[in-house]
Formats: sequence, structure tokens, C-alpha cells
Amino acid sequence: MDHYLENVIIRMNEIFELRSQHDELLRLLSSDEQKEMKVESFFDPFRKINSFYMNEMLVATWKNARKQYERMLEPVEKEICQKLRKEVFQEPSSTPTQLMREFQRWKGLMGKESIRKALAQERENLVTQMVGEVEKMGEDFNARTGQSMETIPGMEKPPQCQNVSPVISAIIWARQLSQKIDSNIMAAKSLFMDLPALQRLVTVANDLRASIGSYERGRFEDWQRSILSVLQDPNSQKKYQMTG
Repeated sequence: MDHYLENVIIRMNEIFELRSQHDELLRLLSSDEQKEMKVESFFDPFRKINSFYMNEMLVATWKNARKQYERMLEPVEKEICQKLRKEVFQEPSSTPTQLMREFQRWKGLMGKESIRKALAQERENLVTQMVGEVEKMGEDFNARTGQSMETIPGMEKPPQCQNVSPVISAIIWARQLSQKIDSNIMAAKSLFMDLPALQRLVTVANDLRASIGSYERGRFEDWQRSILSVLQDPNSQKKYQMTG
């Protein structure tokens, strides 16, 4: 283990976090607002030090520079939160997934504990909406699948892909649905790990993924049985021979 290298990696991650916050500030604020809030001066404490020197004395210097940076940012955090609310929730018709993707655009600023706390209610509401979205996906999944691949009155089959059988279409659809859930949960964990409501979202999502996985395996086994049955039928074998 190289402890010096470990400390360099930690420092690089800290710098990346600060740079992300700063770049997001530049996107969030107009030129006039940046000048009024003196955004460019926020990095002044770091310009006086070498951020990659790691001896004990300079570690203390780095920590002091971070504290100065945080103090300089404090007066504008209220304005930042108001703008983030406007940026993220400006489209009332947006789905929970779309809102979460918008949140991801500001992941650096959301990494600040003070901003996370200031937007706690909005973030809690979004997680609750995401739970509802997953539950709705579950209802749609159950309505489309039913108990078999046969037509069920009042229920739609899985979407049909072009040039493949209904069974294969169902497997593709199930896999895409599962991947969408995985992607959303991964993003939600990175943004909402501090919220109690996240566990409810993870539980609902895992239950749905388990149902989708079971359905997908069932459809594959159906396909496997049908192919084996055809291969055992002398009259149908020719369709599946590579030279046929």
C-alpha cells in the first residue's frame, strides 16, 4: 500500500468536487450575477497554496483554504438553492425520471451538505414520486404479462419487436425494463443516499426487478422447450439446420 498515493487520490477527488461545484455555478449564474457575487474570487484561497503537497503542515493549509472557500460560498447559497429549484422543477409535466436526470446535472452543488439540507423537502418529494413511478411500472408490467403469453382480455401483450417472435420480443422488453430500473436506482443512490425515503424506493425497485427476472427466465424456458420440441420432430428439423 502506498499511503502517499492514497492521499493524492483523496485530494484529487476533493479538487474534482470543488471544480464541479464551480463549473456548475458558472452554468447556473448569468455573467452579471457572477460579477455581483464575485464568483471568480471563490478560488482565491487555493491560489495561494500548492494543493498537491501532502506533508502535515500543508494538509492543515489545505483544510484552512477549504474552510475559507466554504465561508465565501455561504452568502450566495440561498440564491443558488432558489435557482436550482427553478432549474430542476421548471417543467411541471416532467416525469420523476426526467427530474432526477436534471438533478444529476447539478451533482457537484448537490454534494454540498448545506445545499442538500436546504433542498431536502424537494428531494424527499422526488424520491416519493420515483417510488410511485416504479409502482406504476409494476402495474404496467403485470397488465402486459398476466399469467402467460396468451391473450388476456383487457390486457396488452409485451411490445412486439420487428422480425422476432413474441417470446423473444417479451425477453427484450423485460431486459430493457430491468436495465431502466437499474439505471434509475444507481442514479438515485448517488443523489439521495442521505434520505430515509431512498430505502423504500430500493425495496420497491428490487421487488419489481425480481418479478421481471423470473418472467424473463420463464419466457426463455418456454423458448428452449419449443426449440427442443421442434428439433425432435423429423418434419420440422430441416428449418433449423445451418445448411438448410
